[in-house]
Amino acid sequence: MTAFSPAGAAAPSHESADPATVGLKKDSVGVGGIVFFIIAAAAPLTVVVALFPVIMGDGNGVGIAGAFIAVALVLLVFSVGYVAMSRHVTNAGAFYSYITLGLGRPMGLEAAALAIFGYNAIQLGLYGGIGYYSRELVVEWIGIEAPWWVYTLLALLACFALGVNSIHSGARVLGVLLTLETGVIVVLNAAILFHPKVPVASLSFEPFAPSTVFAGGDRRRLDVRPRVVHRIRGQCHLR
Repeated sequence: MTAFSPAGAAAPSHESADPATVGLKKDSVGVGGIVFFIIAAAAPLTVVVALFPVIMGDGNGVGIAGAFIAVALVLLVFSVGYVAMSRHVTNAGAFYSYITLGLGRPMGLEAAALAIFGYNAIQLGLYGGIGYYSRELVVEWIGIEAPWWVYTLLALLACFALGVNSIHSGARVLGVLLTLETGVIVVLNAAILFHPKVPVASLSFEPFAPSTVFAGGDRRRLDVRPRVVHRIRGQCHLR
């Protein structure tokens, strides 16, 4: 039986399932695991490889550095309210719970549907990307030819195996991959910063100037598309 409160919300009766047997087991994942999950969801290496060229080519160019700082400040302000609300919202429904509490259930359901659609669309792109880049890596290093969808299927099966396994397994794998991912970004940044053709003395704070950050697609934009298209055509020609 299910009893209803005066406010119209469903209240579980004494016949409901035991809380000890429902949901995530207590202390299943620690602070480190949660941090790895959150940072991995941000996908820093994916942003560097897939989005930076597009932003620098079709966006504000070198102003991307200042744009990141501006966005970080906005998120910092947002986090203050988010932390304050988290004291009153204990539901595991993520933003759906917050939007439902603030704007009502219809808006919350619409936000949940939009989030589901968005994340599934991202998954389609990521699985296609990992299939393409994995194929290119294997062909260049080992010389084995295989369709891209084979690597996509392997990645899908790996994610499924981690999903049905304990949450500890996913946290450990994410910890290793995220450490390697961060190491790649650090090495790349060091190589760019200390490259002999661009001495540190020639660097400036122009990327952080408001006129550069909000420049849009003016002359500061770096036109990387011709080089990317030329490289892709060359690869297709070789095949």
